[in-house]
Amino acid sequence: MRFLIVFGLLINSLVIAQNHKAFLNYAFRADSAFGQGDYKKCAALYDLAFSADSLNVQGHKYMYCASCMALSNRTDDAFKYIYKAIDNGWVFYEDTKADPDLKSLHKAPNFEWDKMLDYFKSKVAAYEAALSKPALRNQLLAMLDEDQYYRSRANFIEHEYGKASRKLKKVWDTLMVVDSMNLKVLTKTLDDIGFPTFDMVGIDGVEAMFVLLSHQHENIKIRERALVLAKEKAEHFGVSFGDIAYLEDQVRQDKGMKQKYGTRLYVNKGKVHIWPVEDVANLNELRLSMEMRPIELYAQEVGAKLPSVEDQIPEKFKKIY
Repeated sequence: MRFLIVFGLLINSLVIAQNHKAFLNYAFRADSAFGQGDYKKCAALYDLAFSADSLNVQGHKYMYCASCMALSNRTDDAFKYIYKAIDNGWVFYEDTKADPDLKSLHKAPNFEWDKMLDYFKSKVAAYEAALSKPALRNQLLAMLDEDQYYRSRANFIEHEYGKASRKLKKVWDTLMVVDSMNLKVLTKTLDDIGFPTFDMVGIDGVEAMFVLLSHQHENIKIRERALVLAKEKAEHFGVSFGDIAYLEDQVRQDKGMKQKYGTRLYVNKGKVHIWPVEDVANLNELRLSMEMRPIELYAQEVGAKLPSVEDQIPEKFKKIY
């Protein structure tokens, strides 16, 4: 009897895994169709994805689907998936409220848009009240806002005045100070609680932590330490495993090593390249294990050629990382 129970659980786990793999394959194709502006195809593919698996899906995927539905004039389905997103961890109220992809829903009958926002606001309030480290969350989000402001400013000035402009140097000098101040908070956080989880700082707080770590270019040791701690709590982030994949590839790039998941890029002579990959043959399987789309779609999106086993780390970049 015990053998039959264990065998039954094993079969059930395999079925769940296969269903979720089918979901991901449809969802990746849907995301690609969205990027090409084919919203009806995107919506149809998400229909297939959720028919394969609707139980083991994070909120952001429901939200992607809602955008497709709204842009395909499938209003009822768009609202259905927004509610599913809210009930499955989607907490980005202001982003949703201002999302141009959802603009067609604003004038839906019976004040459906306003009703959804009221429900969303109440869910976010309950979610925030349950966090164990709300002050840390607020601090991380404020740090991220400042970080993004200066980096956006730097991109704008570089585009307008060039890389050698004094204006750009001034912004990057400010950013170095900001990064240095952020480092103190990130270090203290890892010292005190390890890598924060979504029940501590929320999904947005966890994502802020990952982004802020990715910008610590002058203090790369903290990323290596954070990666070890992040892997210990991978099941408790409430975010895609892709965040861990990005961090691991960044740590490998910091060390001048080939990357594992193919997430990191570099620019040489004006062309975008995918940083050399350690195991090209199994790259897509590795990416799938982290719920990341196939490398072919990613390469197409960034305008880079596919990685090959012959790729070597350029000498000048060995001196940087």
